Amino acid sequence: MLEHLKSLGLTETEARCYLCLYENGEQSGYEVAKNLGISRSNVYASLASLHQKGMCRVSDEKTSIYFAVDINEVIDQMKVEFKTSARYLEANLHRKGNDVYQFFSINGYDQIMSAAKRMIATAKKSVLIDVWNEDLAPLLNYLEEAEYHGVDVKLVTFKPIETSLKTVILDQKVMPQQERDFSILVDEKKVLIGTFNYEYNSSALETEHPTLVRRVLAEHHHDVIISKLSEEFKDQIQALYDGDIYNIIKDSKN
Repeated sequence: MLEHLKSLGLTETEARCYLCLYENGEQSGYEVAKNLGISRSNVYASLASLHQKGMCRVSDEKTSIYFAVDINEVIDQMKVEFKTSARYLEANLHRKGNDVYQFFSINGYDQIMSAAKRMIATAKKSVLIDVWNEDLAPLLNYLEEAEYHGVDVKLVTFKPIETSLKTVILDQKVMPQQERDFSILVDEKKVLIGTFNYEYNSSALETEHPTLVRRVLAEHHHDVIISKLSEEFKDQIQALYDGDIYNIIKDSKN
């Protein structure tokens, strides 16, 4: 609960004070400090901040009593404020044109996941994602939310999953390995591609370079074609290639 409140912009102490008021009812600053085991100066500063943010009310009495504002009211207020600021920034904040495509290196599992979530959350038209099941869980809600808002989401992974996503393609060939490659293509414009590694630091590359965009798009088309062929010509593949369509590659080398 604390982490979700902190994601709304609260500090640790502010989140704890709000929960204390919300779950235990009206209290003085002294009572909040006593219940939380936090210094009164920190509690009063946090309560003042919560009041300024519209998350608590304070009685006009000799001894101030604090009341938590209902969380639904808080969220509705934040939605309005966010949309107002977002519309203003979209209309007035412009980047200077730049014909040079940049490559941004990202290191570390958490940093890569943060970049992936950001890209999915900002998708306008489409998301193509190829990711191992081990790394899918932190992104699944973002993908489902994007599809709910009209984004065309196509997921390639290796094992069946429970999801509301309409298009899930199971990769037909999984080679055991320590490195788990992944790729995300957003709006056929932005690419995040890299590797999650069990032993070494995970790393990724983010870019809008058209060559890499085309490569990732072609790889996705390849996965779709292989999946369709494997379904529609299952008997023939079993007879000719021992049930593994990738044996075509082995035969071509002989």
